[in-house]
Amino acid sequence: MGALTVGLIQLTVGDDPAANLGPTTALIREAAGRGARLVLTPEATNLLSPDRARQKSLLRPEDQDATLAALRAEAQALDIWLLVGSLALASGDADGRFANRSLLIAPDGTIAARYDKLHMFDVTISDTESYRESAAYRPGDRAVTAPAAGTVLGMTVCYDLRFPHLYRTLAQAGARILTVPSAFNPVTGAAHWEPLLRARAIETGCFVLAPAQCGTHAAPTAPTAPRGAATAIRWSSILGAGCWPMAGTIPASPLQPLTFRRWMRHGLAFPRCITTGPLRPRKAMTTPVPNPDKAAEGRSTDRLAASLFAEVLIAEQLSRNLIGKALPKGMQISHFSVLNLLAHVNEERTPAQLAAAFHITRGAMTNTLARLEWAGHVHIRPDWDDARRKFVSISTAGRAARDQAIAGFMPLIAGVVRDIGAERVRGALPVLRELRLRLEADPPKP
Repeated sequence: MGALTVGLIQLTVGDDPAANLGPTTALIREAAGRGARLVLTPEATNLLSPDRARQKSLLRPEDQDATLAALRAEAQALDIWLLVGSLALASGDADGRFANRSLLIAPDGTIAARYDKLHMFDVTISDTESYRESAAYRPGDRAVTAPAAGTVLGMTVCYDLRFPHLYRTLAQAGARILTVPSAFNPVTGAAHWEPLLRARAIETGCFVLAPAQCGTHAAPTAPTAPRGAATAIRWSSILGAGCWPMAGTIPASPLQPLTFRRWMRHGLAFPRCITTGPLRPRKAMTTPVPNPDKAAEGRSTDRLAASLFAEVLIAEQLSRNLIGKALPKGMQISHFSVLNLLAHVNEERTPAQLAAAFHITRGAMTNTLARLEWAGHVHIRPDWDDARRKFVSISTAGRAARDQAIAGFMPLIAGVVRDIGAERVRGALPVLRELRLRLEADPPKP
């Protein structure tokens, strides 16, 4: 895709959802009127209040929430993608806790994706200030990516920002834009807001869009002053940002176009940091005097390994870029990969098996399969022996789409092979195949 104009909304909401809705919709309309195709609001768009009794009296389940209903209608009327940063919603849980839920609304007004905040803000700021978000809100249980506006969003909320592994997982699942709607604490926000946003952009290679609450928020018990500024970042460079006000509502300001082609060119030499898995401590060294020859050999091997993986990762980025340009309109590499596997095995697979085959989360695979089913490229049927499972198979239309994709990019790949030389490529294949099999070990042995 070329450019995507995004509108980031800053809000200073109070503890009355009905009163908050008017300014929110006005700013969304302004952003859409200035060309934004994707508009994002902050965390706690409908209500920000420390009063749990008031929350309980005002909050409703998702299907009864007046703010959500109005914003769905607004997205449909404006024909935009709207990420509602988060809404405080009644969850129906037995313990009475609420959900802090981010919702992606499609241009037709339907809810395209939901994400419940994973990490609760349970922290002690000082001797007199502490927070226990988990006392009132229950955490979510899954990471979420979602296609929108011609790209893929990785959805997060506020305190999630401090957990880099979540963002690496989203990037590995195909996210190109990471959303971080927030109502950051004034103390930690002043110190960490911008550095953390930059860090997530650097380590994943993604755009980061962070609409924020700002100003001083009136509340029945005491005013609050979240420290934040709506911010967009690419590769650590700030594309646009709000200010750091102490009061008032900040007007929407759609940012400059985010040009994905330009970003891909700049980012090719910097592979994404998408390493997964926990760090494992090394065993204590017991040899009193290390052998210098072995130490030198180890350093040489480390340098060779670093060079190998640098080349592999850069080649992977270049290959994806090359193939992506040649795919039929609307098809993504993740779609083609699934169709190609199903055509190759020529038999049904479960979503879990497909997720395992590509080393991605089941949630990410579910999103891909939903797009393929909508396009008519796969058939998904229930398991007649186990209603909890489903089976996926490639359709006739899917096989044709896969063949069309191969016809589009195969001449490009064949040209690369000719330039390198068929014999040299044939000689490299056993090493690459062994490398793949070695990395598929769970986990690879040191």
